[in-house]
Amino acid sequence: TVVLGLCAAIGGLSALAARWCKPSLHVAFACLATGVLGLAWAQVVLPMGLFVLAVGWSRLHLQRHTIADMVAGVLLGTGAAWC
Repeated sequence: TVVLGLCAAIGGLSALAARWCKPSLHVAFACLATGVLGLAWAQVVLPMGLFVLAVGWSRLHLQRHTIADMVAGVLLGTGAAWC
């Protein structure tokens, strides 16, 4: 239930930030998953980090987001993972 609350917080903060940028929720949730899984299994952090990079690259390649959107997504997801 904590993770669901963090997902809701990411969605809400993303909606608030939408005036200035469009945070990548794909990247945010990938960062959150990396943090949560990394707590249980430290060996998954590197592969999941590569997955986050691949997700970010795909969003840029498909021209769905900008670099600023990626940074905002990383900050949202990493911040939620720290909580």
